[in-house]
Amino acid sequence: MLESFKLTAQKLKRYLKIHVNLPHSYRTTDKKYPLVLSFDGQYYFNFIKENTKIADIDNVINNYEIIFIAIQSPSNELWRESELNPYYNGKEKQIDKVLSYIFFEYIMHDLIPMFKERYRISNDLYVMGYGKGAIASTYMVNKYPEVKGCGLFSPDFTNVSDEIFTDLDNHYDKTKAIYLYKGERKESYDDSFYSLYLEYRKYEYEYVILDYTDEKNDIKCVENHITTFLNFITEK
Repeated sequence: MLESFKLTAQKLKRYLKIHVNLPHSYRTTDKKYPLVLSFDGQYYFNFIKENTKIADIDNVINNYEIIFIAIQSPSNELWRESELNPYYNGKEKQIDKVLSYIFFEYIMHDLIPMFKERYRISNDLYVMGYGKGAIASTYMVNKYPEVKGCGLFSPDFTNVSDEIFTDLDNHYDKTKAIYLYKGERKESYDDSFYSLYLEYRKYEYEYVILDYTDEKNDIKCVENHITTFLNFITEK
């Protein structure tokens, strides 16, 4: 059961396109459901009169008793980098990582409360993202106690500083559920990914899956790992 709508986010000075997928049992029960919040909703769902969907996860998420909400990210690469990469250390002067801090605060203090008023959402909040969306998810799981876990799919470490590791050290919480995955090698961020992989390994998390392989990193692969991630957080 999918609902899509556009929201005026005055604090962000832009519109947000949001997709909400409710479980099959939503209309026949009064229980609350865990929320899985995803970046890059344009990859998973088509908005009105738009055709940007590249992954078919409808059948995946419909098998779980969760509320899945996906926020579309800007298509402009500079804007996208500003909003999703709080650890930016590149040379592009047009990128302002302060926008990411504003974005995450808006999600936690405006969007999530609004979602809870509109939908029956429990206190189990998870975030997930691919590429730069995974960098954003890493930040959120480190900085916000309310976020119970994250799904990190092939994080893109291009123009990402070592502050990402400092945050992990400073905000380590072994009760968080961490799913970290990377498939096909990319020279631009292999070393940084493996550093994060080793960083997570050294901590004694109660719930963690780390998967570092060289399988082809195509859309079908991502769909399969989203399934594994959802199994992981719903069964832990």
